[in-house]
Amino acid sequence: MTILETKTIHEAAFDAPAPKRVDRITIRHFYDDSPDFSYLTDASRYDGESEKNRAAYVAEDRERLENLHRGLWCYIGIQAVAGVSYSVGNGSRRAETLTSSGLWGIESDSSASYLAEIERDELDDLCRHLRALCGMDFDIKARDFQVFSG
Repeated sequence: MTILETKTIHEAAFDAPAPKRVDRITIRHFYDDSPDFSYLTDASRYDGESEKNRAAYVAEDRERLENLHRGLWCYIGIQAVAGVSYSVGNGSRRAETLTSSGLWGIESDSSASYLAEIERDELDDLCRHLRALCGMDFDIKARDFQVFSG
């Protein structure tokens, strides 16, 4: 998978002592290399529209598909990723990676607010995993993390 962008949401101090800890949380935007764009060629989704509207919608879809093939936009996936670790003794730690379920088939030129909404949903999903698998109560929305590119 090709990563297009990574945003670091949380990063723990390297020497922060804890039996279990969340070392890093990131949001990743991936290039979706097997998208389903069949809806752009399915004129039947405009059944029931007037002939004028149907023709306009089909023309918009055709232009959208041409722009996709020109590389003016693409489909992406968004996933939240947590690096967690726990003490294994003698000052050593074991590192694991947990991910949200991820959402794919997102149009890359979607509005910033829509992309941010998906990122928040993926962070919420990741927090549920942290609670279920690690017993860590980590609510990202309740924290004031600085978002920076990483």
